[in-house]
Formats: sequence, C-alpha cells, structure tokens
Amino acid sequence: MPPSRQQAEQCNHRGQRMPGPISNILESLQAGAWGNLVDLTVALLQAGAVQWLYFCLSWLLVSFAFLLLFARTSARPPAWASRLFRLGILSLAALGYAALTGQLILAAVFFLLTWYVSGRLQERLPDWSVLGVQHFAAIAVGSLLLLLLIAADLRWLWGDHVALAVAGGFFVADVLITAISIGYAFEPLDVLCRVRWRRLFPPIAFRTGFYPMVSIHVPAHSEPVEMVKQTLRSLVQLDYPNYEIIMVDDNTAEPELWEPVMEYCRQHGIRTYHLEAYPGFKSGALNFALAQMHPEAQIIAVVDSDYQVQRDYLKRTVGYFENPEVAFVQTPQAFREVDSPYLERIDLSQRYFFDVGMRTRNERNAIIFCGTMGLIRRSALRRAGGWGEWCVTEDAELSLRLLGKGYSGAYIHEVFGRGLLPLTFDDLRKQRFRWALGGVQILKAYLLPLLGLGFGERKLRLTLSQRLAYLLGGFGWFADLLVLVFSLALLGIVGADILGLRTPVRMLSGPLLLPPLLFIYAGILRTVWALRQSTGCSWLTALGAFWTWLSLSLTVARACISGLIVSRAAFLRTPKTGDSPSPFDALASLRPELLLGLALSAAVPALLIHQPSLQTALISGLLAWHACVYWSAPWNAWGSYSGTSPTWRLVARAGILFAVVPLALWLGLLWALPGMSLRGL
Repeated sequence: MPPSRQQAEQCNHRGQRMPGPISNILESLQAGAWGNLVDLTVALLQAGAVQWLYFCLSWLLVSFAFLLLFARTSARPPAWASRLFRLGILSLAALGYAALTGQLILAAVFFLLTWYVSGRLQERLPDWSVLGVQHFAAIAVGSLLLLLLIAADLRWLWGDHVALAVAGGFFVADVLITAISIGYAFEPLDVLCRVRWRRLFPPIAFRTGFYPMVSIHVPAHSEPVEMVKQTLRSLVQLDYPNYEIIMVDDNTAEPELWEPVMEYCRQHGIRTYHLEAYPGFKSGALNFALAQMHPEAQIIAVVDSDYQVQRDYLKRTVGYFENPEVAFVQTPQAFREVDSPYLERIDLSQRYFFDVGMRTRNERNAIIFCGTMGLIRRSALRRAGGWGEWCVTEDAELSLRLLGKGYSGAYIHEVFGRGLLPLTFDDLRKQRFRWALGGVQILKAYLLPLLGLGFGERKLRLTLSQRLAYLLGGFGWFADLLVLVFSLALLGIVGADILGLRTPVRMLSGPLLLPPLLFIYAGILRTVWALRQSTGCSWLTALGAFWTWLSLSLTVARACISGLIVSRAAFLRTPKTGDSPSPFDALASLRPELLLGLALSAAVPALLIHQPSLQTALISGLLAWHACVYWSAPWNAWGSYSGTSPTWRLVARAGILFAVVPLALWLGLLWALPGMSLRGL
C-alpha cells in the first residue's frame, strides 16, 4: 500500500510533494513507509518523471532562446549544422538543469532521452528546421509529463471521493487545454520554422483562354450608402472579361440606405435585389443570389459590402479552378483606414490567422473558406447543398462539407482587397462572439463525423490531418471557457484557504505548480515572437495585439456556453460606422471582466499575506496571470473609446494598475522567498 492520506498531508504541510525527490524516497524506504516493491517502483518512476519535467523546462527555455537568435533564416542548414544546433541546445539544457539541481547523472540520462525523442520527431517533421523541432519537442514532452504527474497525484485522494471527483474533473480540463496549447504551439512553428512548402498557390496569370464566367455576390444589410458604392465601383472596374455582379440588400428597413444603392446599381448595369422579411440572414441572402445567377456562371466570388477589390483579383485567382478537384479558393482578408494604435492592434491580431493559421492549414488541405475575398465552384456548392442557414459562420461550415466530399481548397497568400475593421470595442466583441458561436455550432454538428463516426450523408472523407485541424479549430474556442473555469476555481482556493479548508489543488500541488506557470509565460513570449516574425511589427505592437486577444476571453467563453445551449442563433452584424454606446453603457457591458479582474487582483496579496510559502507564491502567480486576462478588456476598450470620453483613460489606467500590481507583488515574493532552488523539488 502507498503511504497513508495522513502522511501525504504531512508532506504537503512541509511544502513537499509525495513521493518527493529520489533521496527522500530512499529515506522513506528505510523508515518503512513503503509497503512493497511495486509501490517503491511507482514512486521512483514518478520522482524521475518530475526531474525529467524540470529538464524539459530548461530545454524549453534554451530552445526558445535559439529561436530568437537563429530562426530568421528559412533555408535548410546542412546536416552537420543541424546536428550541431541539436547538440548545442540539449547540452545547454543539461547544463542548466544540472546547475539548478546538482543532478549530473540525471542530466546525462535526460540528455540521451531527449536526444532520442527529438531525433524521432525530426523524422516525422522533415520539413521543419531543427530549431522548431527542438522547441516543439520540449513543449510536447514537458506537457505530457506534467499531465502524467498530475494523474499520478490523484491516487493520494483515493479515499476522499468528493475531492477525487473535483480533482478528476479539473484533470479532464487540464487534458483538453494541454491538447489545445500543443496545437496552438504547433501552428506558428509549422510556418516560421518550415524550410520546405509542399502546397503553394502563388497568384499568377493563367493561360489565355481560360476565363470561366464569375458571378460576384455582394450581400448587405443596413450599410452606409457611400461605403457600398465604393465597393461596387471597385467591382465594376475589375480587369476580367466575363463576370456579373449581383447585389442583394438583405432586409434593410431604412429606405434612405437601400434606395440610393439600388439606383446606383441600375445606372451601372449591376443586378440588384431588395429583400424584405427574408429568412436566413446573410446565408439566406447568399442562397437567394445563388438562385439568380446567370446559367453560364461557373464560379462564385463573395465580396462583403465594405471591401474595395483590386482590378486583377479574378485574373490572378480564377485559374486554379482549371483543376476540377479545387472547390474553393481563399485569399487573405485585410483592412484599410488603420489609423490608430487600437485599430493597428486589431489588424495585427486578425492578420495572424491568415499569416499563420491559414498557411499551416493549407499544407494539409484543411483551410477554412472565410466568405469575403473567396471564390467557390458553383457545381460544388450545389452538390454540398448550398449555404447552411442554421450556422452563423456559414462560410466555415461550408468549407468542412466541401472538404468532406473529397474536394480541395487553395489558399493564395496575397491580399487582393481591403475592408473595414470594427471601430469600437463593443463591435469587436460582437464579431468575435459570432465567430466563436459559429465554431461551437460546427463542432456540435460535426464532432462525431470528425471522429470518424459519421454515416451516410454525415460521413466526411477527410485525412487525419484535416480532422485534427478542424477539431483544433472547434475545441480551440473552449480554451477561453476553461480559463474562466480555472479563474473561478482559483478564487475558490483563496476563499477556502482563508477559511482554513483543505482543497484538492493544495493536496496535488508542490513542484507541479511551477511548470504550468513557466509554460504560460513561455507561451506568451512565443506568441508575441510569432506575431512579430509573421507581421514584421515591433515587440511592443505585437504585445498589444496579444493583449487584444486576451481582452475577448470572456466574450468567447460566453459564446461557448451559448453555443452549447442553443441550436440556432441570430446573425450578429458587425457595424461599419463609428456609432458607439456611451462610455457608461460600454463600461456596464464590461462589468463581468471588471469584477473578475478586481477579485483576482485582490486575491494575490490576500493569499500571500495569509499564508506565505513557495506553494502560495506559485498559486498567486496563476492568479496574477488570470487577473491580467480580464483587465485587458477595459484596457482595450479605452483604446477604442478614449477619443470620445476621458472616462476610458481612467478605466484603462485602473486596468493596468490592477493587472501590474499583483504581478509585481508576486514577482517580488518569488525573489524574497528562500529555498527557491530546484534542488529540493
């Protein structure tokens, strides 16, 4: 039998984790704490896994440092240079681990283990540089070791069914968020550390004579008249010999908005329709346009009513439809009038999807059809059943159906048109809510088919890589919901500690709390680095774009909950004008973020003062990170509204204050606490 629950609690009270370092296990064996050889073997393996995990943390930091220094080149280095980089990274990781722990023999053993593991991974990723493989291997191995150790620690709760159930539930959440984190780490490394591309679709002028008729569909709802006219004007001027334009005004109630557009269309030979009380929102309007197409039109181009399109757009993209297997072609969505730091941050955060996400998906024929600035084969669309009016992200849902029928998609990484960004933070939240809600709707509808359990019309003919890409895209939205769950759990831990109650996390923690913190902050640095590398922006601007992502965390969490509960939802249009709620109304809409940020910030000093210890400091570090997540919302709202009211300057400064102060307190305590060496872990 393993040591009793009382022994485990005593070890936790002393700040140690059962079973502790290998030397502690041997001492416990001499004292008769271990009942049989099996228990001793399990304990030794667990202690060894803890040490290997800390070796992986050293490996993670060293490999990231090499990425910062040497990842700018995209050429494949000679084989000897790759081996030299690999040797240098693992040697420095071993030296760092040995310096912190004093375990020279273990450092050598782990060096050999990681050499073997990273070598096998390099064989599976032959198109990556050795730097990318080393960093990804450190992330993957370290994350899996952490999960195994957390699972092993659950056995200390075996006698307490309530605590075991709670801790088991959080372990399931840990597994999900770890899988998402590994996937999110894979994407930028797959692009920025790739030395060979196998699926490239450059924009080129194709052979003379292949000019299939294109039908351009422009849906609009309550849009500014001049903006729509600018879009139509750019489409009329396209350099392509064989196309039509169908303008569909979808349920605009104000005659002063749709009547001038109708008149402009009649003057320029554009086919135009005004729909009243028509069902299906945007996808309904697109299905209506599909029924009005010229019978000879083979290709459909979707253009949102705020986009201005380059003259050579069709000439340099349509040629890929010569291949009958290609069902759709997508180009990046880009933006104009980016004339403030706030809009620049949003622009960069949205560019990342096309600069990184779409490029790695394209390598696996798993891209998403994003609607505007995309083209689709008419026959493939009809075979798939048209636009899905049940989903608020009808374009992404359609691309999965098309790929599931054996078609291919092509991503051309060049901008051919620019639209308008959401001008206020409230508008940005509405847009992201719709995207997240649509992602959850797609995951609910296609989870079993994506897992290979679909039958008949529900069966998807997808490769494993395609399935993984769409599963990551669907489950990825739930990362923010898990952040909310962990935030509330951390607040519960603080309350329980103050009341003198024991929590499962306290029972399971110890040295296992440090790796998650390092993984979080290493992930932040890696994401900011990837933003900078892919877009060419400064470090500070990249950090601001990352901050914009964080500010939408609770919005995405709400969308996930809504998507799990409801089956159909209304389409939330993104306004294209600067109209915005008053600062006080907008502040009221941020009440949940403000309350969470305030509670998490207050919990940091409260916990540190109540029970100062290394374990408490690590939990406080998690609290500080979660506080930063929610204070980023008023900070970004200030960037949106600061031009209209000084109220937002106060809100933003408060947000920065409450986010930075707990983080500074936590770092200060870590500096002051004795015994921070890993030798005792």
